[in-house]
Amino acid sequence: MALNLNRLVEPIYIESIIVHGFGRGSKELGVPTANFQQNIAESVRLDSGIYYGFSQLIYSKDQNLPKQTKSSGSIVFETNPENPIYPTVFSLGWNPHFDDIEHRSLEAHIIKQFGYDFYGSTIRVAICGFIRNEQKFESLQALIETIHSDINFAKKALNNADHSPEWKTIVESPFFHIKKNSI
Repeated sequence: MALNLNRLVEPIYIESIIVHGFGRGSKELGVPTANFQQNIAESVRLDSGIYYGFSQLIYSKDQNLPKQTKSSGSIVFETNPENPIYPTVFSLGWNPHFDDIEHRSLEAHIIKQFGYDFYGSTIRVAICGFIRNEQKFESLQALIETIHSDINFAKKALNNADHSPEWKTIVESPFFHIKKNSI
């Protein structure tokens, strides 16, 4: 059965500094997220919902973080080995399950295990497709299960990005290519 990718007509390219959020992604949900600056989140011209696409981390010169390398269990696109591009799930909106935010937010769950935080780093993303609408869940466990389903959907949708002409155009775009792993 073919996967319905719900692709956007054109990807939405966004760059932001990673800021602190509520801390729920890692602590309560077991799914860490990179939070975008509020003004960036509010300017995104998409309906609230869960999306998939690609992301890239760019560390500032004063950050002492390990260099990114390809690791097993993660899909990393080799078109830019200095600044890997990762499959990502995005949450854009009001987080209705928690019902406690005053401003629209944008969070990215990069589908890769990181052993450190990257607050203050720059994140570049291409939002490529829609997964589902935001919703309030009956339980925290139901939310967690749905998030894992979203991650699996994104993995399947983006699995052949190195070879798929549609995805290759995005991951090889000038937006994701810089000269070195610092700005």
